[in-house]
Amino acid sequence: MGLTVLSVVLFCLETLPELAYLEVEGAGAYAISRNPIFILNTICVIYFSLELILRFVVCPDKKMFAKQLMNWVDLFAVVPYFMTLTLILSDVNIGSQTSKLAAVRVIRLFRILR
Repeated sequence: MGLTVLSVVLFCLETLPELAYLEVEGAGAYAISRNPIFILNTICVIYFSLELILRFVVCPDKKMFAKQLMNWVDLFAVVPYFMTLTLILSDVNIGSQTSKLAAVRVIRLFRILR
C-alpha cells in the first residue's frame, strides 16, 4: 500500500514544471537517471513488475489469472513506464524532440490506471 501511495505522489510531482525531468531540453538519459523522482519511480515500477510476475508464476491456473481484470490493470499500469523508458533511451528519431515529448505524454496517460 505504501509503494502505491508513493507512486501516486511521484506521478503528481512529475506534473510540476519545476520537477519535470522529461521536459528539460537536451536532457540525456544520464541526466534523467540521476533525478530522484525518476529513481523512486523506477523502484516502484520494479516492485510492481516483480509482484505481477511472481503472482503469475505461482498461480496454479494461468487461464484464470489471465481472465482477471485486476491483473490486466496491473499490467497496463507498468507497461507505460517501460515504453517511456524505451523512448528516452532510444536513439530512434521520431520527428523532433517535441513529438517525442508528446508521445511520452500520451503514454503517461495510461499510468492513471495504476
